[in-house]
Amino acid sequence: MNRPQALFYKDPINIRLGPEKLADLIRWSGNKLNSGDVFIFFNRKRDHCKVIWHDGEAFCGLEKRLEKGCFAPNDEIQLTQSTIENCVYGGIFGQKELLHALMGNVIYLDARRN
Repeated sequence: MNRPQALFYKDPINIRLGPEKLADLIRWSGNKLNSGDVFIFFNRKRDHCKVIWHDGEAFCGLEKRLEKGCFAPNDEIQLTQSTIENCVYGGIFGQKELLHALMGNVIYLDARRN
C-alpha cells in the first residue's frame, strides 16, 4: 500500500462545491484519486479550506473557516506524514489533528498589514 500524500489544489475554488465536484477538479488537473491521498482546497480569500479524500468506499470531507486571518500560501504549509495518515486512518481525532495543523499555517490580518 502506498503512503498517503497531501496534495494542494493550486487554484482557488468555490467553497460551496461538494466532494464529488472537487474530485472532478482533481481528475481534470491530471491527478489520480488514490485511496488515502488528501486533497486540500482553498477559496480565493483563503479564509476557508476544504479537505477531501477517498477511503476506499466513498469520499470524505472536512471544511474549516477562519474567523479572522487567512491560510498561508501553499509553499508555507508543512504537514507531516503522520498527520496525513492520522487524518485518513485515525477517524475524527485524526481529522481534528489535520485541521489543527492547517490552522498553524495562518497569517493573521494584522500581520499582513505590516
